[in-house]
Order: sequence, then C-alpha cells, then structure tokens
Amino acid sequence: TYTITYSLVATSCQPASNSNASVTITASPTPPTTTPILRYCVNETAAALTATGSNLLWYDAPTGGTGSGSAPIPNTGTIGTTMYYVSQTIGGCESARTPITVIVSPKPIVDAGANVFIAPGQSITLQGTTNAINPILSWSPSGSLSNPSILNPVASPTGTTTYYLSVQSLGCTNKDSVIVAVIGNLIIPNVFSPNGDGIHDKWIIQGIEGYPDATVELFNRYGQSLFVRKGYNATNAWDGTLKGKAAPVGVYYYVIKGLADRAPKTGSLTVLRRSEEHTSELQSRQ
Repeated sequence: TYTITYSLVATSCQPASNSNASVTITASPTPPTTTPILRYCVNETAAALTATGSNLLWYDAPTGGTGSGSAPIPNTGTIGTTMYYVSQTIGGCESARTPITVIVSPKPIVDAGANVFIAPGQSITLQGTTNAINPILSWSPSGSLSNPSILNPVASPTGTTTYYLSVQSLGCTNKDSVIVAVIGNLIIPNVFSPNGDGIHDKWIIQGIEGYPDATVELFNRYGQSLFVRKGYNATNAWDGTLKGKAAPVGVYYYVIKGLADRAPKTGSLTVLRRSEEHTSELQSRQ
C-alpha cells in the first residue's frame, strides 16, 4: 500500500496545501492448476474441462478475447490438436492463463482377415493387418495360437473358433474378428426317437458346429416346410416337436444349406416313438 501526496506551493492567490491518497497494489493471483494434456480417440465422449481455482474464465487464445464462465467440452469429432486457456480471478485481479492441450487421435484401422475353413487337425496363418504406428497387438483366445502378440500367428483350433485382433496405438484401441471354421464330414442320423427317455431325444447332427452359417430345414412328404433353423447345433437341435406338440411318427425330409463351399445335403429322417422303436429293433434282429 502506497500513500501519494499532492502538494501545492503557496502563491499570492492561495496558501500552500497538501492532499493525500492511498493506493494499494495487489499481487496477481497464480494461474489455476489443471491437467496440461488431455488425449481422446476420435468420436470418443469428452467431458467439460476442469481446473482448480476461483472465478475461472475460459479462453481459446493465450491473450485477448472475452472469457467464458462455462468450461468448454472438447470436440472429438475432428482429429488434431486444440488449445484451451483458463485463468482465475481473486480480489478483482485476473491471473495469467494456464494452457490446456487437447489431442484427438484416430483409431487404428484393423483387419483380422477373411473367414477361412480348415479340416480337422490342420493349421492356418491368420492374415491380420493394421495401419497403426508402433502397435500393441493382442489376439484372443490365445490358447490355440503360436504367438498372440503378432499380426500373423499360426492358428490350430480343435473346433470352429472366432479370433479377435485388438490393436492399440497412440492411446486408441480398435479390433476386428475372423472365424476359422473347422469343417469335417457330417454324421446325419436318418432315425431318431424323441420319447423323453434321454436317449436320442434330439436329432443331433455331428460336425455341423463347424458350419455356423448352415441352415437346417425339415419338410413333410407334401413338401411343406415344418422346421427351419440357422446355426444348428446340439443345443438347439430339433426335439421332435412341431408348434409345441409331438410330431407324428413317419418319414420327414431334410435339406442342409450353407455348408461353406459344399453342396447342400438332402435325405430322409424317420421319427419313431417307443413302440415303433421296439418293433424296428425286432425287425432288425430278424
């Protein structure tokens, strides 16, 4: 605090006089504290910027302009670097501005390769690619891979497996998947007995799990479609019912499509109940 004195020398017209004034100079407040660098991936959800201080004002330039009392939310829709600035005001004095750097990075492009088909016991090299700079690679599941940390590991699955390639670069992660289908010969029963005794109660087609895109369709002798299921497997196999009721005994016909590069499978299926199954067994023994 300073005292300023203004003095007038006496003249013939007026006597000498003094006037005092007090002037207080306040130190500028320190700039607010904040995280100096924030990183986002493109199109990632961003929160409003934060800083520690009093009566914050936000700017888009280091000097000049009019500050806003509302913290900005970074735009992550555009890849690049954006600068923000924030000051605090204490005792009527505004501090210098603290810079905040917001970096928006692209997600790496990842391609796990095209879906492939192999025979049981075979191996295949996965064809993963990426444009990432200094990528961190990770394949999963990793148990049947020669090295899950490289782009092109050798896969030796015992059954149809979906592999996921995850790539991290510049703090951003992206992933893609590939299906390695283990295809073998189908074992298609032509008779089954949905009696509820826990034996052959479902029409199980062995090996069809290797064809996840296969569609199984059943028809009656008049060509009417009775049952259609894509992704047929032991869990969702036909249990011998139609619209919640036991299907009549007799002969049905099936078409299995979507067997990769193989032709559709067709044939007949006989549904037996307990008595018919016993009669059939006696006839086979004779």
